[in-house]
Amino acid sequence: QYRGTKKTLKQVGEELGVAYVLEGSVQRAGNKVRVTGQLIRAATDEHLWAQNYDRDLTDIFAIQSELAQAIAGELKAAISPQEKKLIENRPTENIAAYDLYLRDRALRNSAQFSRDDRITLLKAAVQLDPNFAAAWAMLANVYSNDARNDYSVSRASKVTSARAAIENAVRLAPDSTDILIAQARYLIRIEKDYSQAIPLLERALSQSPNEPTAFASLSEIARAQGRLSGALSHTRKAIELEPGNLIEIGMAA
Repeated sequence: QYRGTKKTLKQVGEELGVAYVLEGSVQRAGNKVRVTGQLIRAATDEHLWAQNYDRDLTDIFAIQSELAQAIAGELKAAISPQEKKLIENRPTENIAAYDLYLRDRALRNSAQFSRDDRITLLKAAVQLDPNFAAAWAMLANVYSNDARNDYSVSRASKVTSARAAIENAVRLAPDSTDILIAQARYLIRIEKDYSQAIPLLERALSQSPNEPTAFASLSEIARAQGRLSGALSHTRKAIELEPGNLIEIGMAA
């Protein structure tokens, strides 16, 4: 939403509620990629750190890990062993599958996303890498969200697809934050089993305390149970954590 903006970094920082802004770009040419990044103190426009990375496309996960650790170092932030493990995690070894997954994420956050387009992208991703747990989890989310308000004869097939996708995700990565949230969403939207969903979301937040979709899912439960003040509180927290992802939060809340 800030691409080409005329707003100052101070304004952007205030809108996002952050002290630092990471600017950067990615240029791709064949199998080569150049990633640039610069860390800026929003209040003063002070440039704290900048770096270019020229790598093969297959090294994209290594670049992500290096960026995260370099930024943490500049901010003098301590990285716990669990956080280091998350940073270094490679969701898939198949770059083409990961590209499809990222295209789905971009589509999900757009104002005019198509359910069928999302399913096409995610199905292609898991066909390229059947062990891509995050893609299975996202596919389960799409089917679960589509089935929850569907009372037609087609609902049964959507439920079956959602169940198969979430079972694959849980089998591959049962402890992943993304999979815990996707599993909770399946329980919320398909099974209406809030008592099992809440511990999964609490576990996800114990691993990633600033995960907005977990708060959005807790809001969904609170609303279904008639606890409107709780729903509002969780939704506000989700928006505070990720104001640029209002579509996904809105789908949950």
